[in-house]
Amino acid sequence: MPTCKYCNSENLVRAGKRTRKDGTARQLFLCKDCLRRSSNSNPTEKRTPPGAVLLTLTHYCQGYSYADIAYILKRKFRIRRTRSALCKWVREFDPPFLAIRERMAGHARPVRSFLFTHRELNYMYQFHRPKLRFAKRFPGLVDYLENIADRLDHGIFANASHCSNMRLLANPGLTHHTNTLL
Repeated sequence: MPTCKYCNSENLVRAGKRTRKDGTARQLFLCKDCLRRSSNSNPTEKRTPPGAVLLTLTHYCQGYSYADIAYILKRKFRIRRTRSALCKWVREFDPPFLAIRERMAGHARPVRSFLFTHRELNYMYQFHRPKLRFAKRFPGLVDYLENIADRLDHGIFANASHCSNMRLLANPGLTHHTNTLL
């Protein structure tokens, strides 16, 4: 049986329900000794939707400031949280991507991107520079990814035909069967 959080009495009766901002309902109790009403929920429980906390952690790891994240939360979830609350979430959950964020400190633009156009179709090529540091064991791969835009022959995109229009030689060993049981 729950106890009163004000006087520690066990003389409680149910007194309705309270719906919180996140849509969950909590049972209310009335203490017969001190006549106070309270819910017996965990006071340290987060009242912020989990999606908002996840968005905060994700955006912080991507390099957003606490002020920017607070603005995004206000616009997307219609909730106001202080910068100190956001900082506490980051410290509490300690996302593993913080190590990557620390490595991003020396890069002005962590994501490098290039746009290739082929007959009015855009192909976006991009890579994350700090994550590329993890591939130092493969220097050829790092060099290839870093310099692909400089070494690529752009004439291929301007003059070549679509792959869907190419006619490939039929495989003589391949036969097509219809009405099979398998």
